[in-house]
Amino acid sequence: MNAFLSTFMLFFVAQILTWIQSNGQFMWNSFSKYPFTVAFIFGGITSYLFALAHKYSYQLFDGVVWPGRMFSFSSGIVIFTIMTWLFLGEAISVKTFLSIFLAGLIIVIQFYL
Repeated sequence: MNAFLSTFMLFFVAQILTWIQSNGQFMWNSFSKYPFTVAFIFGGITSYLFALAHKYSYQLFDGVVWPGRMFSFSSGIVIFTIMTWLFLGEAISVKTFLSIFLAGLIIVIQFYL
């Protein structure tokens, strides 16, 4: 698997798990009743996935860490928006839409400029 696809998939999965860890408390009683257990279970997995994603990102961007951070941040904004809309029913406002657009622009800038 190439560095771009590995980086993208790892950030994608890590961001989804982070959203579930943080917002699962609003959907499932067990998440709000046992926050330490949820943090313990999800924390190690997401930390590992983020570490791998940053490793591949570092390779992808020729030993520079900032592009990977921007990619992580932007993918987080996109994943958070989609999952919050799908699972919590929060509408996408103009402000949210613009934030998603800017997050996408950050990703494009990191890869093509």
